[in-house]
Amino acid sequence: MFKDKTIKIEHKTIDTISLLLLETPLLIFLFYWTNPYIFFILTGIILNFHYYQWKKENGKILEIKLLYIIVIISIILIWVFWSGIGGYFFQSSDHGARNAIYNDLLHFEWPVIYEKGRYLNYYFGYWLLPAFITKLIIKLFLWDILKTGEFILYVYTVIYILIIVFQILKRFTITKRNITIIIYSLIFFSGLDSCALIIKLILKGEFNILNELVNWWNYDESIFNHIEWWANHWQYSSNTTQLFWVFNQALPAWLATLIVLNREDFKQDLYIGVLTLFLAPFPACGLIIISAGKFLLYKNSLKKQIYSILSKENILSILFLIVICLFYIGNSRIKIENEQKLFSIISFHSFEVKDYILLILHLIFEILLFIPIVKNSKHKKQTYLSVIYLLVLPFINFKGSYDFQMRSSIPELFLIMLILIEQLIDFKNCSKNMKKLMLVIIIFGAITPIVEFARGIKYIHLYKKTSNFYEMLSSFSDSEDKNFIGKNFYESEYYKILK
Repeated sequence: MFKDKTIKIEHKTIDTISLLLLETPLLIFLFYWTNPYIFFILTGIILNFHYYQWKKENGKILEIKLLYIIVIISIILIWVFWSGIGGYFFQSSDHGARNAIYNDLLHFEWPVIYEKGRYLNYYFGYWLLPAFITKLIIKLFLWDILKTGEFILYVYTVIYILIIVFQILKRFTITKRNITIIIYSLIFFSGLDSCALIIKLILKGEFNILNELVNWWNYDESIFNHIEWWANHWQYSSNTTQLFWVFNQALPAWLATLIVLNREDFKQDLYIGVLTLFLAPFPACGLIIISAGKFLLYKNSLKKQIYSILSKENILSILFLIVICLFYIGNSRIKIENEQKLFSIISFHSFEVKDYILLILHLIFEILLFIPIVKNSKHKKQTYLSVIYLLVLPFINFKGSYDFQMRSSIPELFLIMLILIEQLIDFKNCSKNMKKLMLVIIIFGAITPIVEFARGIKYIHLYKKTSNFYEMLSSFSDSEDKNFIGKNFYESEYYKILK
């Protein structure tokens, strides 16, 4: 019968598609943004790396019922739809810039260069494959480029998350219960922002839940619009928040984290890290810590691990690193002027008492509460390193902002989610206190993603429309935004050396 039909997928197939999702954007970039000689040399290296990975013997197979796959895809379709990707539902404010990037990639020739040599300079890799497919379809069928492009982006994101789910499923036994735990955790995993926010409001003497909820539903501004900013300066984002706000960074980071975790050696870790750097620079920094954790996890084969670091894949990856860094150097935001520093430690002397209280609450409710769960895991040594990194990140600024903290933490938070899944699957063997803690996390942690879902419904209620996509859509052709623009492509070091 249909409901009993089982699909068999080789692990090698999942790994190959995963690697292609990270490699293809860089291949497209090399074709359009570098000269032919560099393109053919670096493409040859990538194909060699990919063939080596594909050739590796791996007889493991993922067996899963077709019905489960259909249910998983259905849930992902709803999750991505609700995120606003594709413009079919209300979008968070960060979609404004992302719509503009994708719009310019669709409508301009590549490289995207505006008047006076100004050019698009950002980690736009996530959009390159859907934009390339869209341009190809438009040439063949002459359909509406924007509507086609947004549909392709929506489908592409659904496929991306499906591959991420398959990578997670590889780590566990496939049962209905385990799949439920995995999907629930992927969508609803978060720190306890709601608990910390309530404590903050009680300390301020401002907590009136009924009044706050009424204000939230009927007015644009509310503390419940995006509760992860409860600590003012610090934020670690739930998975759903990442999808709804910074999907172009989160999804490549999740996939790269799983690829690194699912391999015991270091032979392609730097290669995966460089591919991630092109797609999501800040999360790539967090990925280094994930990779370094293998030393703690597999310390009995230390010599073997050191030898694997010196693989041809890792050494030759330096070439890609040079190309990517040369491109990013042209971004106006990383220019250092006067006494500015790219990275700095937060200024404690400018803090008030309330800031110290919020910082302590942030460390407790976003990081420290997970330590007992980590301690109970067989991967605890590796995860402890990630916990230490999460404890350090709140003290680091990037050009005076907290972007680095929020996005570099993505791989570490994803690893902790995987540890939580591991413990939930083994729930019956956990102690009573551990069971209580996990229930608190999965119940109260879910409030943050629920707020993200609810915000879209709220704005549909307020503005009487299901999408704000066309209002947000713009272009960087007339913008001087330092986050996304380089000053003069033809005078850049990148152009002089590589183009």
